[in-house]
Amino acid sequence: MLLNWMLIFGNLGAPELGVAGSAIASLVVNIFQLVLMVVCAITLREARPFNLLRRMWHPDWAAFRTIGLLGLPVGLTLVAESGMFVGTNVMMGWLGSHYLAAHGIALQLASIAFMIHLGLSNAVTIRVGTFAGQEDRSGMRDSGVAAIVLSILFAAVTITIFLTLSRQIAALYLDAGDPLTPTIIALVGGLMIYAAMFQLADGMQVIALGMLRGVQDTRVPMVMAVISYWVVGLPTGWFLAFRAGWGAGGLWLGLLAGLFCAAVLLMTRFWRGLARGWTIAREPR
Repeated sequence: MLLNWMLIFGNLGAPELGVAGSAIASLVVNIFQLVLMVVCAITLREARPFNLLRRMWHPDWAAFRTIGLLGLPVGLTLVAESGMFVGTNVMMGWLGSHYLAAHGIALQLASIAFMIHLGLSNAVTIRVGTFAGQEDRSGMRDSGVAAIVLSILFAAVTITIFLTLSRQIAALYLDAGDPLTPTIIALVGGLMIYAAMFQLADGMQVIALGMLRGVQDTRVPMVMAVISYWVVGLPTGWFLAFRAGWGAGGLWLGLLAGLFCAAVLLMTRFWRGLARGWTIAREPR
């Protein structure tokens, strides 16, 4: 935030770079985050017995293959989900700049709330993976249930905030002296109703992805995600916005449809797999 404020607007003696400043700030933050994570990994007491980075120049090609086959579908899943939101951004721009501004604010608020669900997803990946390696189905189930309950509880909080304080929060993003500000705030208030609606769906789909990754199941979930986001989500949003005439609300309902479809498919896969008794060692990928 600080670098964006400095480099976009030229504050504190920094050059005023506009959009390019935002890109530079993002690059700097990501590099800094990578460096911090590497330092943490090699200095953490619990990690020292593994001697991380000792054999950097002697690659283990079998390990590369294993990690690649497991991680590539995870990355493509993220690309598919991001692509749905980017596609929606583009279509929102067709409606007008004020719609795009309101959409950007509403999506930013929803994305901030999503970070909690994403953190829970990462945590449940570790917990489910640990219990799966121990072939402890009870532990896998309890970990999944705990993540779902926590996600629902947090979604309830954000839904309440979105439905009661959306206009006040939106005003923080805008110049009170701009004549378009009241229009944009009103649009944000309407869009936040849809953002509140998909809090549960968004949380459930990312929690399900986390649980499936805990049992190293990434390929089929990738296909499910692509279908949900690109076959259901984007076309539904386009149809409702431009053929049914629902405008910006239709695009957000398309997002909701894609996330809800992903949540149902992914949750069903995990719990059915658990009922069959899968483990990391036995379930084929």
